[in-house]
Amino acid sequence: MLQRDKRPREQARQARLRLMVADTGSWTKLAALISLVLAVAGVLITTLGSQAVLSINLLRPVDELLHEITGDSTYSLEHSLSMAAVLGFAVPVAVLTVVVGTVIGAVAAILYNLAVHVSGGLIIGLANDSTARMSRRRTESLPSDR
Repeated sequence: MLQRDKRPREQARQARLRLMVADTGSWTKLAALISLVLAVAGVLITTLGSQAVLSINLLRPVDELLHEITGDSTYSLEHSLSMAAVLGFAVPVAVLTVVVGTVIGAVAAILYNLAVHVSGGLIIGLANDSTARMSRRRTESLPSDR
């Protein structure tokens, strides 16, 4: 049979929060910061990746194949993927990432503020789950089969 715990039950504490307004300036700053971090990571990964490819001579067989096919031995992929060429591509892409990410953050905040008027905001419920777990524990006593 199941026996109930003799202790009095405690009610779980709950809080309901409603996000009514998103500050456009704060969302824009956060989006700019996230975009900046992603842009710096992109530049670093691109630069380190190209230097790793060049240092292990991964492009040399491709260069030789290209020379055999075209018959032109003046063009080289290793020279085309130099540090200046890689940074010349990665830095403008990073700047574009920061600008677009910032604009997307600002537009998202504006759209959220417009949607709040229709939906009433985002409701977040928080509960202290430890008291609810304690009250659900029950002891079992099995009948003896004698």
